[in-house]
Amino acid sequence: MKNEEYNIELSSKGGFITRLLLAMLLPIPLIAAAAWLDIAPVLGIDPRWLALIYPLGLYLTLHFTKSLSRGTALVTLYVDRLEIKQQMALRRKEVAFEAQFDDIDGYLIQHEPYFVLFRVVRRDGTKVTLNRDHQNADEFSEFIEDFESRIDVWNTKHKTELQIRQLEGTYGSKLAVPSAIVLVICMLLIPALLWFYQRSPNWGALAALYGGGIFYVYQVFIRYRARQQV
Repeated sequence: MKNEEYNIELSSKGGFITRLLLAMLLPIPLIAAAAWLDIAPVLGIDPRWLALIYPLGLYLTLHFTKSLSRGTALVTLYVDRLEIKQQMALRRKEVAFEAQFDDIDGYLIQHEPYFVLFRVVRRDGTKVTLNRDHQNADEFSEFIEDFESRIDVWNTKHKTELQIRQLEGTYGSKLAVPSAIVLVICMLLIPALLWFYQRSPNWGALAALYGGGIFYVYQVFIRYRARQQV
């Protein structure tokens, strides 16, 4: 096997949350100012059209602040060694991580609604985490495929304590299955309660709740089924 290099685009979770909060809050003063100045008659439009300022401001803020939560990683995969150099946009110092395969305790690949998380943990407890959103067009998929292939080869040759294990993560924790069951019950109860009390639902909130909830339950189910087949 030859040495391989991969260029991966990173996304910061903290940066994404900060951008989302800015996008939600910044349009509010614009709407308030437009209403206070009563600019609708000046523009010759219905005042209700001013409500479009919010989604437009939301989109523009997320779009033009995208680079603030971005970063890059250069990953080099050797026959029995992993080297990662990552640089985030708002962090001047480059973060470097290097580990021989016999120093790696485990790794985690976790799919989330907006991100894919890759983490490597050394036997001394040090770790590195790469967060990448689903829209990035990079070499991440190729890296994951090659990395897992080399881990399989390594584990086949080393039937000892040097085995590299796949970590459980959020979806494989002890609380994952009970929490998924509770979430399913809640998702079944909400429509019944809305119907019983004759309440009109907030469709946006329901879409976010059910989208994230179904994704979480599905990931827990996949992880649980994989453990049962081992």
